[in-house]
Amino acid sequence: MNAFTSVNTVTTPLTINSQSTATYNGDPNQTTKVTFSYQNNLLWATQVNNTATVQTLSADTSAGPVILRKGAQVKLQNVGSAFSILFTGVIIDSGSETPFNNTNIGTFTLS
Repeated sequence: MNAFTSVNTVTTPLTINSQSTATYNGDPNQTTKVTFSYQNNLLWATQVNNTATVQTLSADTSAGPVILRKGAQVKLQNVGSAFSILFTGVIIDSGSETPFNNTNIGTFTLS
């Protein structure tokens, strides 16, 4: 098993209490690890690449005041010599619902 070496990491605040972190390891398959968290509490960790371009959350997940709703998706989209990680889904934070539709949570240049 190879260690996951970070070439580039983008952290994006999504709601007042939640954020996403997308980390591209620099491989030609565009393997990108994506996590969603509340403080240091993991809500969802997934990975996309150029053969598995979409991942979907199978059940609601929560930590503290944050709920990430079932059906949330992370998608890898190629854009010329770069690619973007897009997020679609609903996050409920302290009772307030925030919808996301193809929100860019990280853009990386191909290595």
